[in-house]
Amino acid sequence: MLICRALQRKTAPNEERLIVSIDKTGKIFINDSQIQMEDLREQIQKRTAKMKNPDAVFLRADQKLEYGIIMQTMDQIKRAGVPTVGLVTEPPRETTTKKKKK
Repeated sequence: MLICRALQRKTAPNEERLIVSIDKTGKIFINDSQIQMEDLREQIQKRTAKMKNPDAVFLRADQKLEYGIIMQTMDQIKRAGVPTVGLVTEPPRETTTKKKKK
């Protein structure tokens, strides 16, 4: 998992991070708990209120999702009062097998 360097500076390595994930079917999770889109803003507000650093939330989404659901999720995070939404990416997987040189 790759996280933007600017956000890494905002959150210490051992600091609790709030990660919102959207799977390939569009289901939304906060950390490992599934929630509905209509509950997202309230849940983020509750959870960030208990955090040491509530200024950054990370968003991880399946790359095949429609852009609209990602933007809707980002909007709800911002409306919850979080000033910074960091995008989490996975490094690309190698799909071809390299041939061994003899």
